[in-house]
Amino acid sequence: MDFTKIGQLKKAYGLQGQLRVFIEEPFWEDVMAANVLFIELKGQKIPYFIENIDRKKGDHIKFEEVDNKEAATKLSNKIIFIRTSDLIPAEKRTKKSADQMTFLVGFELVTKNEGRIGEISEVIEMPMQIMLSVQTKEKEILIPLVDDFIEDVFLEKKQIVMNLPEGILDL
Repeated sequence: MDFTKIGQLKKAYGLQGQLRVFIEEPFWEDVMAANVLFIELKGQKIPYFIENIDRKKGDHIKFEEVDNKEAATKLSNKIIFIRTSDLIPAEKRTKKSADQMTFLVGFELVTKNEGRIGEISEVIEMPMQIMLSVQTKEKEILIPLVDDFIEDVFLEKKQIVMNLPEGILDL
């Protein structure tokens, strides 16, 4: 089974077993749709079923069967994973904002035809489109972030593979 690291549990919060949680921004939608997350304990990824998530007063999570501060404290500062198969496919995600996509800064942009293009230096929100600012050897270019262009995103390699329309790199 493949897992994707999505964040980290922080300190216990309150007396009912809640924990503060840090989830990397692009994964919040996945967490909100999930019913189970995995926490690494002693080298094993153990499933914990989500009872409640509260984002109103800071980000807090409550797992089933973690019912007191002591149980929650044992999970403090542990890494959180989700099954890779539970990630929401790009085409089914809700509308993206530039803030949600800033994790792409520093990623390498690769295309099927031209190979390595350059590094993404900024994610810019335009009125009708999110654009990737990519620094090539010669210049900076803007690429529209369109789901249809995205072939693959490799989080570990920090790389996004796109199939761009002919001529877009010449603009």
